[in-house]
Amino acid sequence: MGKDVVVKQSLIDTATGEVVRQKEFYVKNKFDAEKGYYFTSQKNRISIFPSNMHEELTDADIGKMFKLSKHLQANTNLLVYRSGNNIKPMQIKHIAKLLKISERSCARFINKIIKLHMMEKTIEKNSKFSFYCCNKYFICPTVFFCGCWLNYNLYIMFKRDLDRILPNWVISKFNSKN
Repeated sequence: MGKDVVVKQSLIDTATGEVVRQKEFYVKNKFDAEKGYYFTSQKNRISIFPSNMHEELTDADIGKMFKLSKHLQANTNLLVYRSGNNIKPMQIKHIAKLLKISERSCARFINKIIKLHMMEKTIEKNSKFSFYCCNKYFICPTVFFCGCWLNYNLYIMFKRDLDRILPNWVISKFNSKN
């Protein structure tokens, strides 16, 4: 984490205006230039499931999202799976296998979740083989968040939703990176 910050707290008598008591203490800096914003003190996944999403989602959809949340890479919210000693981004076929549904149903579910801004898909082309593309699926941190640090890339990807819940000073720090 970044360097500690000194916080001074004063207790002022409103009638006289004099300082009754002053206290000085150290708190951890919640913003690091490399890591981003210290989003949560919990290292496990947290759910900040939006209350307005219940109208568009069925109970089965919510269950699928919860199941997917168990496969998030820390601090990136990327859906991943293990292949031997490697961690790789999940593709539709891996997600379908995990959710025990067909690839076609999985693609419909993923498209629905993307339209609700609960997930984003990025496409990464392989430089060696131009015909090979790898999709990467990221879950919005306002739905589920795995890790402690909200990084710049994740913030930019889900800026619209995160701007509603982040403090103004964090938003300005992220926006000053542009």
